[in-house]
Amino acid sequence: MIAMRFERIHLLVMSAAAAFFLIVALSKYGVVPSVDTVTQSYSSRLRSGKPLNLEQRMQRSAKSYQKMVRDRRQAREHFTPDDHLEYSLDTNMYVTIWDFFYPAYTCPWDLERVGHLGEGGKFVCGFSKYMEHEERELVVYSFGVNVDSSFEEGFLADTNAKVWAFDFSVDSFGQELAEEHKNRSTFMKVGLSDRNTPTDNPPFYTLKTLMEKNGHDYIDYLKVDIEGAEYDSMGKFMDDFAEVDLPVGQFALEVHLRLDPDGPDFGFAKVSNFMERFESFGLRAVANEVNYGSADSPPRYIEVSLPTALKAEELPLTLFAGLGLGPLHDGVAPD
Repeated sequence: MIAMRFERIHLLVMSAAAAFFLIVALSKYGVVPSVDTVTQSYSSRLRSGKPLNLEQRMQRSAKSYQKMVRDRRQAREHFTPDDHLEYSLDTNMYVTIWDFFYPAYTCPWDLERVGHLGEGGKFVCGFSKYMEHEERELVVYSFGVNVDSSFEEGFLADTNAKVWAFDFSVDSFGQELAEEHKNRSTFMKVGLSDRNTPTDNPPFYTLKTLMEKNGHDYIDYLKVDIEGAEYDSMGKFMDDFAEVDLPVGQFALEVHLRLDPDGPDFGFAKVSNFMERFESFGLRAVANEVNYGSADSPPRYIEVSLPTALKAEELPLTLFAGLGLGPLHDGVAPD
């Protein structure tokens, strides 16, 4: 009985092997399609409903971003401002300014919110990649701590990062920072600006100057939540690196339309030019979170997560490195 079972197994194995070699031989002479022939194209995989691989997902993201840019340009020709917050079409459809900058790109890995619910937490694209990274210590800069350090603690607890936090309005980290992580954290009571004023109290510095002071030439994750000062300070940062890549792997940026719920706003042109300048450096929004300020107010500012997607192979630990896709927004970069 046992001998008969082994004989049957032997016959099955030999039959399978013979069938495999027959298919290979026939495909060589064109009798049956080769492996390359039957490999589905990107578009056919979409139609078939099969999951895309990573490179195909990124190609799809690039197309989605390109479409958003085209739609944005077309919409500007038809939208007329009621004020700088809402724009209306002849069809009486209303949108906010943030609809022009929705997260059209796909984070290629996990998208995780680090920190408390509400304004304290931030979305991080590929947080698991930061957790796995051991080649060097990650560098995290956090501008605007206030009283909530849950974001900083989240990075310190789950990665090997060192965190530098900056806030001229408070004296230290919030209570969330654990004692065992204080040796990897530095707090500086300074503000972020478009100019250096070291003799002021408190002092203000440009981001480039602070990086030089701390001996850094690259920031893995940069959080900027500075209540409207992002326009001048980040504008200066982009000026300082206008001829090269921004030395940042990923931004978490709070962009304000207005500071006072009942006060004037910054205007569509300023917000739009600011966001599109980031895009021109190869940054792509993968997540956003609209903040209203209060339950009955319109959306006054937005949290945007912007990983670097362009020229990623040349920067340390940029999340899109190694995909071999090259510049992902050729021909459709914002004017």
